[in-house]
Amino acid sequence: MAEAGAGNLCGRQEHADLPLSAQTLDKLRGKTTLKESTVTAISSPILVRKPDDWYFTFYIRADLQGFYHTYPDVCGPFKTLQEADNAIDRHLHDLEDPKMSSDSLDKLSLKERAVRESLYWPDGTRQKCLEPPDESEDESHLLVQALVDQYNEDHNLLGNHALQLKDLQRERFFFSKGNTYYHFNFTAWTEGVVDSFFAEVQCTQGEHEEMVASCLCVVKPNDNGCCYGCQNNGAVDMKHPKKANAYCRGQVDEYMPCLGGYHIEQSYLTESVEDEEQRLRSQYECFDDPSFMAEYFPYS
Repeated sequence: MAEAGAGNLCGRQEHADLPLSAQTLDKLRGKTTLKESTVTAISSPILVRKPDDWYFTFYIRADLQGFYHTYPDVCGPFKTLQEADNAIDRHLHDLEDPKMSSDSLDKLSLKERAVRESLYWPDGTRQKCLEPPDESEDESHLLVQALVDQYNEDHNLLGNHALQLKDLQRERFFFSKGNTYYHFNFTAWTEGVVDSFFAEVQCTQGEHEEMVASCLCVVKPNDNGCCYGCQNNGAVDMKHPKKANAYCRGQVDEYMPCLGGYHIEQSYLTESVEDEEQRLRSQYECFDDPSFMAEYFPYS
């Protein structure tokens, strides 16, 4: 990653997935204030964990001392990444509803198991639940909280000087030149003052999925940076910084046609659990057909 002065850190970086150098961090710590640093990056990527069959996401952040913090918190921090992963597994095991355990599901016929697994998440929550998640489970809020915590640590912001996340206002993801980007607007307060912020995160795929923050900065009411990625995909109110090379702006002719391109019947959304179970039983009726089972599940 190219070195930069504290007042001109980041912009768009060719290798944003690499941590900032110790020299750059030394320049930041104790010498750069929130008002002075108009555009900045986050020193390390946020690791992503999406447990199979569950409805929420965990994020893992490594602090400057090498300890690992999880979002949501599962009694960390942890000395190693493996300890953090193990704690997530224990947390999920503790949440598991007995009727969704492997022992319980293995006792059911293939049809009954399919019905139950289509109806409920592993913790027994109905999958077709219209209740929005609270902040402790909302993956966008958790990701931004991890970014804010890392920003505070990178800049040695403590106590009243630290940013405190207030509200997540807007979010949009889009694809550009084969990459996936997330843009966020949020408010945070420090020393009694509330400011509006913009953050850009790029999703990278390696051994594990990671979120690399290439930009986090204050946006003023008159800031109106151009972003085709947001404009073309419905987020026309997203506030972007004026500095054009601080974030990915997308391409003028890039769209995501899947957004808003389908319709869900209201009757489906309001379906009772009894009606849904009856529909699923009919849907999986083929599992009671010996010829179907012999052809598609010969070893069951």
